[in-house]
Amino acid sequence: MTPSWFIPYRHEHLAYDDAGHGLALPNLPTTAINSGTILLGGTPQATAAANADAWAKVLEFLKLDSRL
Repeated sequence: MTPSWFIPYRHEHLAYDDAGHGLALPNLPTTAINSGTILLGGTPQATAAANADAWAKVLEFLKLDSRL
């Protein structure tokens, strides 16, 4: 039996130690993610590394899917 949470499309869960919840495009400043009224956690360094790694994986994912 298929679990109720199963997504029938190709997907991958990415998790990054010490990265905050505010992942975005790479090469953008990450020092402001824990200032103001919204605190997203993580360290600026880990979030920057996660942004770069995740963005490369998103582009690869889209590239593979576009060949269908």
